Amino acid sequence: MVNLTKSDLLADAIELHCANFNDNDQFTIKGFSIKFPGHPSEVLEGGGLNSNARSYVGDLKANQIVTVFDIKSAYSNGELIATENIPAFYIKIVE
Repeated sequence: MVNLTKSDLLADAIELHCANFNDNDQFTIKGFSIKFPGHPSEVLEGGGLNSNARSYVGDLKANQIVTVFDIKSAYSNGELIATENIPAFYIKIVE
């Protein structure tokens, strides 16, 4: 579980850190799928959200969960993280 604000999700690149992955070092994801409550999954090519996914962020409330999965690549300190080691992440929305 990763805690992010709506602003964090709307950034040009989604940056995560999780105690159970990558030694809690921050990393950036690229090419992934994302599922918002009440909306269809979106498949994204870059590091940020497309226009559909951005519109779903406005519907989010505190404590709702967004799922990020099928992550194609992640980078930590400019280095590629092996893709077979990248799990799905649950993002809890905080204010």
